[in-house]
Amino acid sequence: MKGLLLTLLFSFGFAFFATQNTKEVSIHVAQYIFTGVPLYIVVLSSIFVGIVLAGIVHFFTSLFSLLLLQKKENTINELKKTVVELIKRVHLLELEIEKDKNEDGQGQYKQHIV
Repeated sequence: MKGLLLTLLFSFGFAFFATQNTKEVSIHVAQYIFTGVPLYIVVLSSIFVGIVLAGIVHFFTSLFSLLLLQKKENTINELKKTVVELIKRVHLLELEIEKDKNEDGQGQYKQHIV
């Protein structure tokens, strides 16, 4: 519904602009000359080209951001795996300390070189 209202508003604005700017102009592009082109066509074509170029720039910016985000997610996943491995290693070392404590019988820690 909002899109329809926005389209209608833009259409009415376009119609008003077109009726106010009916003067014909000449357009020179390199060796070519286009004569009798209404001024509103020139202005609105420029706006359209600007919107298209902005869309292209936005697309590439979004693509770059997506790739960067994916790289960071991969880094986070690798670091999570490393944390899990370190937690397992700590747990094994704690088990080894408890085992040595029980074997010693005195409750004192043996020195381990790891």
